[in-house]
Amino acid sequence: MRNDINLMSFGRVPPQDIEIEKAVIGAIMLERDSFELVMEILPTPECFYSDAHQKIYKSCCILYNTGNVVDLLTVTDQLTKDGSIDTVGGAYALTTLTQAVNSTAHIQDHARIVMEKYMWRELIRISMENITTAYNASEDVFETIENLEHKIRNISDGIVTDDLQPISSIYQELLFDIETQDTNKTDLTGVETGYVELNSVTNGWQSSELIILAARPSQGKTALALNFAVNAKAKTLFFSLEASSKALVKRIAACKNNIPFKAIRSGILNDFQKSILNHAIADFNRLPLKIDDKTQTLSGIMKSCRREKKRNPDLGLIIIDYLQLIKTTKEKNGNREQEVGNISRSLKLLASELEVPIIALAQLNRAVEQTANKKPSLSNLRESGSLEQDANIVIFIWHEETGKNSDNTPIVKTQLLIEKNRDGECKPIELKFNGDIQRWINAEDFDQAKTASFITNQYQRTPYKNDIDEDTPF
Repeated sequence: MRNDINLMSFGRVPPQDIEIEKAVIGAIMLERDSFELVMEILPTPECFYSDAHQKIYKSCCILYNTGNVVDLLTVTDQLTKDGSIDTVGGAYALTTLTQAVNSTAHIQDHARIVMEKYMWRELIRISMENITTAYNASEDVFETIENLEHKIRNISDGIVTDDLQPISSIYQELLFDIETQDTNKTDLTGVETGYVELNSVTNGWQSSELIILAARPSQGKTALALNFAVNAKAKTLFFSLEASSKALVKRIAACKNNIPFKAIRSGILNDFQKSILNHAIADFNRLPLKIDDKTQTLSGIMKSCRREKKRNPDLGLIIIDYLQLIKTTKEKNGNREQEVGNISRSLKLLASELEVPIIALAQLNRAVEQTANKKPSLSNLRESGSLEQDANIVIFIWHEETGKNSDNTPIVKTQLLIEKNRDGECKPIELKFNGDIQRWINAEDFDQAKTASFITNQYQRTPYKNDIDEDTPF
């Protein structure tokens, strides 16, 4: 048995169970098919505490990987070839291990105990390493914390679960989902987007998907993301890396109450508008939306999402505004494109882990401004082609000037361009954006929404400078 000084803490022996290890090793050599079951739980020889058991298990791995049978005779032969047979106690010791096993029925349970002891030892080792680092205080504290979290998560990732599902059980789940949709009389399988055509193309925001919403600055990305959050009818977590939470709530208040954003931002409102805002408190209390404007790092965002999912298992949507502002501890290397790629892959894995759709806003590069109609394409995604690769859906905002009004003001057609849709159709969707109240509206509902906004703004209205023309669509 090894005497691992690095794991000794105040004279205590690290967690281990030699008798269970013997039972596992003996069962492997006694029953030919048992090694495959154990290997899924114990991936490396280091999972064993005893040096002898590590060497025996290493020989088993060599035999298995070379296509040979794993039993008492082949393991003895392999240890002899490696020159390790004497260090494990000789052929007699191997025979003794197999004779001590009455049954291999509980080999997986025993292997999990061995894995659990190994994880405890690893936790002790990592903790002691970080105690030394903390006392030295010579490294960046946030980078140290992130590295510690990464190491601890690697330990937990060592727990092997049976994620393989027979197709029959998946098919049964499909039938159940179809029956549920038919009962509820809805064709949405995901989170409500709030827009008829977008729902028809996506069937709602689907769990485990990464959706990229991209545009040049000042095109209405944040307003659209907030509209998605309000329309979701599900618990939503909104990360804002650019605007404060109060600034976002002002936009939501304008949108939900048909009050000009400029009026709310300036505080110059008439009595009717103030009354509307006061009566809207109940609506805001019921809105299942949380905003985080403090977290700026990738590790912080991932930690907050995991914590929120644990607190609220029915978390339905995560929105991040915006992706290129996320900080990582590796930015000092200077390759921002690789960093953005790492961020997008991490968000994709997070969406899959939490089974929650993630909408990440992104900037387009300046090349789109050089085109004749300024129509964005996938090549315009700024800083990384990984965004296109990792995303399930990529949506662009495009304001196309189609002509001039009689007063020479531009006539603008606004579309969401679905340029990538892994599980559905790619097509343009026409929406209207009323920038006055920060609301994105179904094209067919725009006239009705403008009428409601006009009434709210005109009733006992207090004029203010630079009023927005009601005929301007955005």
